[in-house]
Amino acid sequence: MWIKRSFGRWARRARCALAGRSLGLPLVGGGVLLLIATLVRGVCGSPYENGILLHCKELLPPVWLMTLLWMVWYVLLGGAFALVMSDRRCDPYTVSQRLGGGMTYLGMLMMGFLWYPTFFCAGRVFAASLIVLGVLALCVFTALLYWRAYRPAALLLFAHALFLLWMLVLSVAVMFV
Repeated sequence: MWIKRSFGRWARRARCALAGRSLGLPLVGGGVLLLIATLVRGVCGSPYENGILLHCKELLPPVWLMTLLWMVWYVLLGGAFALVMSDRRCDPYTVSQRLGGGMTYLGMLMMGFLWYPTFFCAGRVFAASLIVLGVLALCVFTALLYWRAYRPAALLLFAHALFLLWMLVLSVAVMFV
């Protein structure tokens, strides 16, 4: 029992000592997320070409605005995730919020990357609507987890929830076109 407690304390001190934050980490996190999003978009093609097939091209914003928003969202989401994961505070509350929120954050991102090929490549509009609902629920849940410990990341996630609402409206509107 004593060995287990002392090892737990030692492991917590080691994690806290290694959790230093650097300014480049949010840029790296945002860059990695943007790279993954670019790969997903490159495999599936342009949303405007596929939007013609789904009869939703008139619902999409101009190309330059869509590209700018898309790039900014993924850089900000990746940077916020990197900041949260590199937090130095080691009290049990923030560690549990960081790890629990980190898992829901990763689930939200993976489901978000699944929406694009489901909607634009496969044309499965109903499935894409269900995916967006799941991403929206995970986004709000993660923001609520981060609210007390990481307020800037939570505010960014609430703003991302508004973007997800637009994606939901787009998915549902295509069903009725």
